[in-house]
Amino acid sequence: MSRTVAPPDSTVFQAVLNSTAMATLLTITPMLISGCARHADLHTAALSSWREGAVGTASAQIRDAVEYADRDNRHLLQLDQAMIELQAGDAKSAEDSLRSIRDHLDYLKQTDLSEEAQSLLTDAEAKAWQAHDYEYTMLLNNVLLASMMNDGFDTFAWSLQLQEHLHRSLTDPEGDPSTESEEDVVPTAADGASPRHNRMRSTPRHPLALSSYLSGLVQSEFVSRREEGTQAVQLAAHWNEAVSSDSESEALPAGLSCSPGHGAVHIIVYRGTAPRWQEVSVHPTSEALLIADRILSATGKHSLPPSISAVKIAEPELPPAWLTSPCSLSATANTSTSAQFRFHLFADLYPAACSDAAANRDREIARAICRRVVKKTAIVAAKEFADVEKNAVADIGFNILGVLWEASEKADTRRWSTLPAQVLTATAELPSGDCTITLTAGTDDSVSCPIRVENGKNTVILVSMPRDEISSVESSRSQTGI
Repeated sequence: MSRTVAPPDSTVFQAVLNSTAMATLLTITPMLISGCARHADLHTAALSSWREGAVGTASAQIRDAVEYADRDNRHLLQLDQAMIELQAGDAKSAEDSLRSIRDHLDYLKQTDLSEEAQSLLTDAEAKAWQAHDYEYTMLLNNVLLASMMNDGFDTFAWSLQLQEHLHRSLTDPEGDPSTESEEDVVPTAADGASPRHNRMRSTPRHPLALSSYLSGLVQSEFVSRREEGTQAVQLAAHWNEAVSSDSESEALPAGLSCSPGHGAVHIIVYRGTAPRWQEVSVHPTSEALLIADRILSATGKHSLPPSISAVKIAEPELPPAWLTSPCSLSATANTSTSAQFRFHLFADLYPAACSDAAANRDREIARAICRRVVKKTAIVAAKEFADVEKNAVADIGFNILGVLWEASEKADTRRWSTLPAQVLTATAELPSGDCTITLTAGTDDSVSCPIRVENGKNTVILVSMPRDEISSVESSRSQTGI
């Protein structure tokens, strides 16, 4: 099956002048706007409930939002639905949804020429949503985590897929942070980017550190894969230098590496919400103009004008102030041992978003330039077809239409809203048996989580903190041992 979108009608400009077409347009537009507003309102309400910790209410609201969503945005909302379900304790539904969306996003990597053509005539959001690199990596991380929190049946298979993803990133020079300088990672004022991002300097591949960590946990429970599991956990330092600077990371307890009669408890904290993307106006760079010229030359019908004014693209916003402060979360276990949980920032998605924006910036500017050129050319062609020299009113109408057409363009600011801004981890080796982990954020925000620690196994606790307080706590099923 191929992905197809109906190509734009070449007589669209005639239809604009046709009173019947206009009447039809005025009739259906309120209906389209109503449906769009309905799913947007439900989505906003679901996210608000989720941030407040009412995951049950959020789950019902996001389910309704998905029902009303259009085709191009439905999978994006389903990602939010899966994360809410995971944090509400429905790991099976979350795993199934994430698996399906992973397959869909892999399918969308194919080029759809008709969809590209439609995008040139409208804006960047005319195309089906495709994940940024860091979002796709976090999708793979979360489907493994959901499997770990579910029945654990597919955890080994997912861990192998994560390792394959890591291997591709290691062998791809463009994806290896060791080949990138700070100037490559974060855009600077010198290349025309907003200077507000200059202070956001960090390793941009933190989500891969989490991939290595999670796959290592699964591998560490198998005698035949124990060494690979240890290596995978240690490889996290390649993607996050903070891990290598932490002396505890070299002896991280996991699976069979624990002392006899002990198991490892891993607390994974999802703190904050995913980086927001905002629309900004930027001036074309020389590299973007070169890319745009190549795209237009390939069509054989358009050429670059002598000058191009600023165009609209999407850039990530800066994180809220509270996210720059250390997390107040602490954890204790009611066991006879003196094990301590120390939380460390394992992944930060804001630098990852900035890195993604910098890597794709020129291409996004080039596409925006192409859209402007195609629209201007279409208006000129329509004016010639309508012979506006004999009709001053039609000439003015086409000029107004051209201005409105260009002004209606939007940058693609869509995002996976329920992803965390930061991922923190803490690990401790505890004796086998039942125990309770008490999580405390601040002075009066405390949650108890009863778990079962199994000999030579890993127990995972997922803590959601969209704000600086505990929203939900879920632990992996004891019978799976993960």
